[in-house]
Amino acid sequence: MSKITKTIAALGVVAGLGVAALPLASYADSPDLETLTVNANIGQSFSLSVDKNAVTLKPTNNGEIVNTETAGGINATVTSNNAAGYTLVLTGTEDYSLADGDNKIAAGVPAKGTSAWGIKGGKITGYQALGASGLTLADTSAPTDTAGEVTDIDFAVSAAANQAAGNYTAELTLTATAK
Repeated sequence: MSKITKTIAALGVVAGLGVAALPLASYADSPDLETLTVNANIGQSFSLSVDKNAVTLKPTNNGEIVNTETAGGINATVTSNNAAGYTLVLTGTEDYSLADGDNKIAAGVPAKGTSAWGIKGGKITGYQALGASGLTLADTSAPTDTAGEVTDIDFAVSAAANQAAGNYTAELTLTATAK
């Protein structure tokens, strides 16, 4: 083989190796990509607490209205991270009255000279009677802050002159529900 033939053959081999190596070199320069997903699953946090479970009112038979506004009603605190908010509803016994045996004080708006008892608090700004659907005291559309939202609940009662003496009671249920 002549020197020129050997040189051309050597250049041919080098060129062939260079072409063969070219795709490997071009792949080595391209980045290899992966897509990652990060999920954060935050569980629902929801709580209802009250500062006390009972209030006592002592109306006299002269029909004066006695309420918990000065003595202190019940403070209900709801803490929730529910994005849609919550509702707070107060419901009661079947006939919604305060009772001592057969003697009753009807749910209503307390007024001088009458026997009636009522509730106010949250979005209920004046004393109202408790009825079949209960009273919605709070209806929010966002989560609370970390300290929660407090709803003050006050009760009032008046007793007519002929109201029988006794210890009149009613059991109420306060329900907080996430929307």
